[in-house]
Amino acid sequence: MPIKIAVGIPAYGGRVAVGQAKQWLAFGAAMHKAISIGHADFTTFITMDVCGVDRARNFLLAHAMAQGADWLLMVDADTWTDNGGGLLAMILAGAKLGAAIIGAPVYRSVDGKQMLNVYWRENDQRVCINPRDMRAGGIQPFEVDSIGSAVVAIDLHQVPVDLSFKFTEDVSEDLYFCDGIKKAGGKIYCDRRVETNHIKLYTMTYKPGEPGQ
Repeated sequence: MPIKIAVGIPAYGGRVAVGQAKQWLAFGAAMHKAISIGHADFTTFITMDVCGVDRARNFLLAHAMAQGADWLLMVDADTWTDNGGGLLAMILAGAKLGAAIIGAPVYRSVDGKQMLNVYWRENDQRVCINPRDMRAGGIQPFEVDSIGSAVVAIDLHQVPVDLSFKFTEDVSEDLYFCDGIKKAGGKIYCDRRVETNHIKLYTMTYKPGEPGQ
């Protein structure tokens, strides 16, 4: 059976980065090919302009479920990839792996340093993966503890009915969601093959295979 995919954008202020135009054209072309051979189907395209981002994500999640989608692909308004077809490949890889969540590495700025939004556990503590470690073990998706939701796909059938995106004193809304997925027995993967761009005061770009700083 083809995988039914919904796309959602938390479009803060009703705006998205210009790089998303090329991204969605390429994603659409890849979807058209996948639909023609029965690998995937397109369900709905949703934009949500509301504060805060946890509310936007929860709306996208609920709407995708209501539309009967199997997977929800979310790309934040300030993030994009130059290879939109890679987003579909990421979802198909996640489905093959049995992932509850699969996402792409995205750089973010923390205290003036570029850090990836990908985490694993060390001594029972959540730590950011070093960019150099992204090359370890090849280029295929690998299992992680948690991942930020800037570029992420979620298997809607593996989301517990009582789980939502939620900010707490300890974690951001996306890491809270990842923790709930892990508690329910779901697996989370990072697809290091997807190049990403994240624009804040300047553009931070993750390129597959680069060792980073």
